[in-house]
Amino acid sequence: MPDAVAPSRRRRRSTLTLVLALVAALSVVLPAQPAPASPAQPPGADDPASTVAFAAPAAAETADAVPFTGTEELWCTMQNPGANNFCINAGHHSYPALDVGLATGNTVRAAGPGTVIDLNTTCPFTSSGSSPDMSCSSGRGRFVAIAHADGRVSRYLHLSSVSVAMNQVVSRGQVIGAAGNSGSASAPHLHYDEQKPYGTLVDPGPMVALVNGVTKTYPNDLGYSSWWVTPYGTMLRNDGYSKPVPFGDFSGDGTGDPAVYDSRTGAWQVLGSTLATLGGPGQVPVPGDYSGAGPSVPATYQSATGTWRVQGAGNVVLGGPGQVPVPGDFDGDGATERAVYVTSTGQWKVEGAGNVTLGGPGQVPVPGDYDGDGVDERATYEPRTGIWRVEGAADVTLGGAGQIP
Repeated sequence: MPDAVAPSRRRRRSTLTLVLALVAALSVVLPAQPAPASPAQPPGADDPASTVAFAAPAAAETADAVPFTGTEELWCTMQNPGANNFCINAGHHSYPALDVGLATGNTVRAAGPGTVIDLNTTCPFTSSGSSPDMSCSSGRGRFVAIAHADGRVSRYLHLSSVSVAMNQVVSRGQVIGAAGNSGSASAPHLHYDEQKPYGTLVDPGPMVALVNGVTKTYPNDLGYSSWWVTPYGTMLRNDGYSKPVPFGDFSGDGTGDPAVYDSRTGAWQVLGSTLATLGGPGQVPVPGDYSGAGPSVPATYQSATGTWRVQGAGNVVLGGPGQVPVPGDFDGDGATERAVYVTSTGQWKVEGAGNVTLGGPGQVPVPGDYDGDGVDERATYEPRTGIWRVEGAADVTLGGAGQIP
C-alpha cells in the first residue's frame, strides 16, 4: 500500500480481503460451459444387474459429499440433456447414477463416513488405459462399496486402483482409490451411485461441496432441480471437506480474529466467546465493517431472498437466487458495501453504485484492491483457462484447471 493510505484504512482493507477470500466464489457453479464434443460411445454399462428400481432421496443422508476434489465435468446421469442429447440418444443411463469425467489416476474420495462392505482390486487394468476384460466384476471393474449409517451404500466403479480394504472404516472425504476405466468403461471416468438396500439403486439426491470456503449444494446451486436434468458438460467444483472459519477484525485491533458461525442457530463465536446470534439456515456469513466506524460486525446473506442482515443495521434486499455475495469497499470510503455477482451474466450489483458487467458463466468473482489505491476492483477468475479479469486492467493468465484463486 502507498504510504499516503491511512493505517486504519489498511486494516479495514486487510480484513475485507480475508472476508472476500471466504465468500467470493459462491458462484463457481460453472453451469453453462460450452457443450463438449460427444464421446464415441457411452462410458460403460455400469453393472446393469443392479438397476432393478430406484426411490426418491431421503430427507437426510450421510453420503452427501462430492466424491472428488478439483473441477470436473459431469457426463451422463439418467439420460440427461446436453451435448446434442448424447445421453438421451444413447439411452445412458436408464437408471440413476452419475458419471463424472475424472482422468485416470485422479483421486476418488468417500462421499460420507462408513464401512467398506464390498470391493474388487484385481480386475485387469493396463497402463495404456484399456480394460482387457470388460465383464470383470459384472462390468464394475475395480470398485468400492461403502455402507453408511442411514442404510445407504455408495459405490465407486471403474477405478484404476483401490486404496482401502474390506471392513475398513472410512471418513468423509477420505481417499478410497483412483479413477480409471476398468470393467465396462470405454473411457476413464468415475461412475458413482447409491443403493438402499444394497442392490437397489436410489436417487443420490443433493451433494455438497466447498468452493472458496462456502458450502455449495449440487445440482440445486447450479439452477437444476435434479441430476437428471443437469446437462452433460456441466462443471462441478469441490475444494475440500473442511470448512474454514469466517475472519473479521471483530475486536477492532487491526488484526483478523478467527470466528465460528453456526448456520443451524445463527450463533457467532469469536475466540471461544459468544459474539452474537444473527442468521440461521440458508444464510451465509459475510462479516465486514459496513458502517466504516471500525470493527467488523456479524452479517449474513440469504440467497433465496437476497436479504442482507447486518448487526446494528436494518435489513437490506440486494440480490436473490443465482446471485452471490461479494462485499467490498468499492468506493474507497473505508466501509464495506453490500454487493452481489450474477453468475449467469457476470453483472455486479453494488450498493449505491451502478451495475457493471465483468465476467459470466464459468468465472469466479474475486474482488480486491489490485492496484493499492484503497478501492476494491471487480475481478473474476476463470478456472478452465486461468485468466484473471480485473476492472481497469489487462487480463492476466495465472493458474488453470484444478487451481483455485
